[in-house]
Amino acid sequence: MERSVVISYVTGLLSALLSSVVMVLVFAVVVSYFPVDPNLIKPVNAVIKALSVAIGAFIALKGGKGAIKGIVFGAIYFVLSFLLFGAIAGGLDFSYKLLFDLLLCAIAGGTVGVVKVNAK
Repeated sequence: MERSVVISYVTGLLSALLSSVVMVLVFAVVVSYFPVDPNLIKPVNAVIKALSVAIGAFIALKGGKGAIKGIVFGAIYFVLSFLLFGAIAGGLDFSYKLLFDLLLCAIAGGTVGVVKVNAK
């Protein structure tokens, strides 16, 4: 793998993780100051993950094979964000719901990869 590809992936992943942290903090402030339906929290977190993957993938992905690169990017983001937020929370929570999050991140990354490769 070329050095520039690695650098673009690392930059994209860091951007995605940073955007996740910022969006989660903003949402936490909103939840603490305004009444928010508890049923809204999980969908908002899913949107935050998808947007973060989209931001990072847009920065990271270059060249062809956008779908494959995007899916891989989404999967790597999923693992890193799971570890990061697990460390922040003080523990990792394993459940079948992780598969949904992995699928969401992979689809978001793959979609952005296809769009970026085909948009000239």
